[in-house]
Amino acid sequence: MQNLGIRDFGKCDFSLIATYLTEQREKKKQRTKDDKKKEKEDKKALDDHYGWCLIDGRKEKVGNYRIEPPSLFKGRGAHPKAGTLKVLFLLLFAGLMVIKRGRFYYFHLFILAPGQARTGDHQRR
Repeated sequence: MQNLGIRDFGKCDFSLIATYLTEQREKKKQRTKDDKKKEKEDKKALDDHYGWCLIDGRKEKVGNYRIEPPSLFKGRGAHPKAGTLKVLFLLLFAGLMVIKRGRFYYFHLFILAPGQARTGDHQRR
């Protein structure tokens, strides 16, 4: 990503973003009990579907299956990538390889660049 040249955030006007976020927060507060209950049930249905897997016939909990949306990277402390953009992650660019060696399973998540072949013949690095 190219450098945009922003040196002083005090010169930037974020009032439209702040107004939008305030409106969204107020809309969220105005939801009815039924709306909140429906959202909770939808979230539980997603968790029941994507949050579990079967390994050797046993049901195991998946650690994390959610992906962060594209946004500014904050980092912690004086992180060198603070202020950079996180890119949109598309599921068609990811894969999971599961290898069983003896009694143990090894999981290898690989991410392909948008122009890279998606044949499954990726090379390990």
